[in-house]
Amino acid sequence: MRAAMAAIVLVGCAAAPAPPSPRVVPTAGPRPEPTRAEGTVAKAPPTIEIALGGFAACLRLRGALHCWKRDAPVTPPLSKSVPSMPGLNAVTHVGFGYGHACALAAGGRVWCWGDNEHGQLGVGSAEERRGAPERVPGIEGATDLAVGLFHTCALSGDRSVTCWGWNRNGQTGSDTEYAPAARELVLPEPVPGLTGAVEIEAGRNHTCARTVRGWECFGSAQFESQRSRTGGQSPEPAPVDELSDFASLSLHDETACGVTSSGVACYGSGAFSLLVSRPMRTDRPIPVAVPGATSVAVGAYHACAITQRGRVVCWGLDTDGRLGRGRVIEGYEPNPPEEVAGLTGVRSLALDATGTCALTVRDELYCWGSLPHLPVAPRAASAIPVRIAVE
Repeated sequence: MRAAMAAIVLVGCAAAPAPPSPRVVPTAGPRPEPTRAEGTVAKAPPTIEIALGGFAACLRLRGALHCWKRDAPVTPPLSKSVPSMPGLNAVTHVGFGYGHACALAAGGRVWCWGDNEHGQLGVGSAEERRGAPERVPGIEGATDLAVGLFHTCALSGDRSVTCWGWNRNGQTGSDTEYAPAARELVLPEPVPGLTGAVEIEAGRNHTCARTVRGWECFGSAQFESQRSRTGGQSPEPAPVDELSDFASLSLHDETACGVTSSGVACYGSGAFSLLVSRPMRTDRPIPVAVPGATSVAVGAYHACAITQRGRVVCWGLDTDGRLGRGRVIEGYEPNPPEEVAGLTGVRSLALDATGTCALTVRDELYCWGSLPHLPVAPRAASAIPVRIAVE
């Protein structure tokens, strides 16, 4: 397991809901076309994963899951400060949406908790919030998990994809048309016509899967090639011409970045906060100068990439020190890519709206920026990576 909402994951105006935190994206360089074995043999997950959501955070440590609410008084070491969640074992990944979370656990089963107004928990209703994890019925043998704003998808060992939750734009892959009384799937349904998937990513209103045919997306149309075929949106998965050069992809709300053969490229309406101000089309991938990038993770207002040397490069807004440059850069002018000093051997990243965390190959956790989930000093004092003890 690697991705936002999406990846480490748990990936506007005041009237819009806050976007989900993206999934964690571990180092993964450009890959050849996947083989059949690649889709059925899962790699062992890393020992440690940190996931940051808008309402909570989770630490996965050797299969146990430790979760705590935002602003909770946690202290290092994290695994000793927060008890593990009962009933969950052999967890391999956890992801956050806007107000819900899901975990991939033993047997490839999926457990979800949190808000459920759009059926995003997949438990048969679209009503009350669930404070404790509840198993999503019908999901067995899942190998990957993608959590969007209000929807969730699971990748199975047979390389099919199942989704549930909000379906206003067809982002669950269902052919159920949006209507006030039928806008969500409260139980998992397979995505028709999607086969050979080896990776999935979920954003706000669309979902993408990497298959033997390339990246196939469904939901809100992001590119001109999609609009010419489907109009504004479609629940039917279809290859995206503009993503043919993308080896990996990280979705977050309405923003996406990916690793290409020449570096990194970003697109989507949220990309305005990531790229230096200039005229741009949000439906066309814009190159970002990050030589040697092997993976990228996207947040609400910034993005970071891991390079072949295990270094971290970040760009975008920096009002909370989230770029790790040793200073807080005020204002709403995006900052170009710059390496985070002092970090080496990084294997995965987790981005929150105002902060960043990195895990190294030695399972050391470093965080910077404004992070209410973690014991990191505010403002300028946290604009450089701070090591946080895990156990």
